[in-house]
Amino acid sequence: MKPNIVEAAIFALALFIGTVAVFPADAAGMSRGTTFTPGQLQQIIVGHIDKHMPWEPGTARVEFYDSADKLVLNGNNINYRVEARRNEDYIGRTSFNIRFYSGGVFLDERSVRVKIEVAKDFVVSTRCLGSGSVITEDDVTVVRRWVDRAPRNRIGDPGVVTGKVVRGSIAPNTELQERMIKDPQLVKRGDVVRVVLSRGGLRMEMAGISAEGGTLGDRIRVKNTSSSNLFYARVVDESEVRVEF
Repeated sequence: MKPNIVEAAIFALALFIGTVAVFPADAAGMSRGTTFTPGQLQQIIVGHIDKHMPWEPGTARVEFYDSADKLVLNGNNINYRVEARRNEDYIGRTSFNIRFYSGGVFLDERSVRVKIEVAKDFVVSTRCLGSGSVITEDDVTVVRRWVDRAPRNRIGDPGVVTGKVVRGSIAPNTELQERMIKDPQLVKRGDVVRVVLSRGGLRMEMAGISAEGGTLGDRIRVKNTSSSNLFYARVVDESEVRVEF
């Protein structure tokens, strides 16, 4: 049977014009011979997903794989409870059970199979990026795509990649991931660097020669220009390292 894709807003409208109102699980007072239409059953599932999913409101859509028949239940004070799978992550193919009760007595249940898709932002390249090139704002853009599985290593903020250096090469319209980029080297091997020695309010500066390259925060070896002794210092800026003692 062809899947039926429905949005929460459409279901809300169907619920509003339905012949029988559907109330949450703790509601009471439903009359004997209560009918739940297929649209109302689907709306129950959508409401549960919207309430419990970890995604931002309005970023999920639900595709139903079952065209359920209407459900007629006899009993007073009919309530329902939606049961999800253990460790449900609310994305991809899954199923939910709706269990109906009257006065605490189980009446019936319906199992509903669905596929949940979530809209996610991806930073993609706008052109070919060569190995070692520094990424600029014009090199990337943000696109929103529907996914049915949680994307790993996704980058959704262009600010994360701007100013970073490309590892290897990146083709146009490629989704950028952390493994494709690296921090730029602020200090290169053999550079003359300013060495800042600080302790409390005491601050001293001297010149040194880096024995290895490093990015921001890296701990690298530096050679004292006077004694040729090696010591470790942390990269804090371009051509600047700091030693705390």
